[in-house]
Amino acid sequence: MQLMKYTTEWWGYLSNDSKYRGLDLLRAIAILAVVLWHYDSTSVRVGWIGVNLFFILSGFLIGTILLKNFDAGRFNYWGYFSNRLLRIYPLYAIAIGCYLLQLYLTGFVTDIGALGRMAASHAVFLQTLIYDLWGIDLPYYVVTWSLVVEMVFYATIPLVLFALCKARIVWLGLLALAAGFLWLRFSIIATLNPVDPNWHFYYFLRPYFRYDELLFGVAVAYAVHRGLWALRGVLLIGGMVGLVVICHYIWNIPKADYFPSMALLTWETAVFPTLLASIFAAIVYGVYDKPWSCAPVNIIARLAYPLYLVHMLVIPLSSGWASYLAISVAISVVASYAIEYPFIRLYKHARTPVSGTGQALGTA
Repeated sequence: MQLMKYTTEWWGYLSNDSKYRGLDLLRAIAILAVVLWHYDSTSVRVGWIGVNLFFILSGFLIGTILLKNFDAGRFNYWGYFSNRLLRIYPLYAIAIGCYLLQLYLTGFVTDIGALGRMAASHAVFLQTLIYDLWGIDLPYYVVTWSLVVEMVFYATIPLVLFALCKARIVWLGLLALAAGFLWLRFSIIATLNPVDPNWHFYYFLRPYFRYDELLFGVAVAYAVHRGLWALRGVLLIGGMVGLVVICHYIWNIPKADYFPSMALLTWETAVFPTLLASIFAAIVYGVYDKPWSCAPVNIIARLAYPLYLVHMLVIPLSSGWASYLAISVAISVVASYAIEYPFIRLYKHARTPVSGTGQALGTA
């Protein structure tokens, strides 16, 4: 009886509409773009921009949670951040365990000490920063770079946004931060060898290279919070036109289908995060509250986080598009049911005003 009740509750979570139905469609498109691109970047040359969209979704939803709690005077940092960890960490930890086991069984890494160091760096979300900090060059589960960016954002944005709200300089502060990160990217790239893509890739996945994209999502949240609606239609049209133009441009870049794609660019590597963040922010602003409803879309959107974590592990096990997608979805459904949802249920049933009850990858 309890199992039946749990299963019904889980299915409702998976298939029912969320508060922001317009974002469910964007989330579903984003995860499909990333999953398909990782399998065949030649056929889906622009699929990597799905992660840029995820960053805007995360920034918007976390910003919305924080602004509501700031206004109500009931924000508690440790409650907020512990719920972030509770939401993200269980499935993440198991995915990392599977990744390390895969490395060991395939003979890619057999040194137990190296595996231990890799486990430790992943455990504290330092896998993309460990070389910067200690000069240690270790493999890491590649898709988790975006979670490092998001965890840095989750840890710091309450302090940043609270300070900007208190000083009443939210717009000015967000603009200054966006300009500062853009300048930082150009400054870093100016020191690199333009024909060596390895350094571009090295920096491109770092939190300090991508943090500002989430700030664009926070800016949308602030606009919604302040009730600024006048330009939504114009911005949505501009965002859609901009998306078509930039996708056409990326598609025709020589070697755009090379992994890791955008990291092979030169000056575009610096400007594209800002440009894509602006485009996706305009689109999110225009569609976040659209009353769209579609159960299959909702299911894909709810499976975004487990799909993101497992799909790269599935590639070596698959023999074509059909098996790749079928195995990825099947594992994601099991992971959602057995690992992810029990923890969602745990903090939803004990929800506090500062819970921030969402998942990584734009489903806060």
